[in-house]
Amino acid sequence: MLKDLAPRVIRFVVSGAIATLASYVVFMAASTVTHYAVASFLSWLAGIPVGFALNRRFTFQITGRDRVLIQLVRFALGSVGTLAVNEVCLFVLIGRLHVDRTPAFIVTLAITATLNFLFSWLYTFRPKGS
Repeated sequence: MLKDLAPRVIRFVVSGAIATLASYVVFMAASTVTHYAVASFLSWLAGIPVGFALNRRFTFQITGRDRVLIQLVRFALGSVGTLAVNEVCLFVLIGRLHVDRTPAFIVTLAITATLNFLFSWLYTFRPKGS
């Protein structure tokens, strides 16, 4: 399980970059016609199926249709949890500690990406029976 951790982390980073790009495109398009908060939420929603598909197939190399719905629900729940952690971190760092937005974003991204990977690896895409 640990021997393929490094390649899996690299694939996770690549998948995350692609899903983030997809979310960014949706955010930019939606923010031209709606409030930025709504656009942000829509981009987050758009990132879930992209992130799920990439992580399931590319990062964790799962094929077939077995357990897809269970994994999708777990992935969505993990995404909600990550969103909550993201908001709390930004509130604390920017709102309370007055950290500049860029370093706050970087610290928050490191925390949420780590949590997202661990949740996906240990729960969402865990092999059946392990």
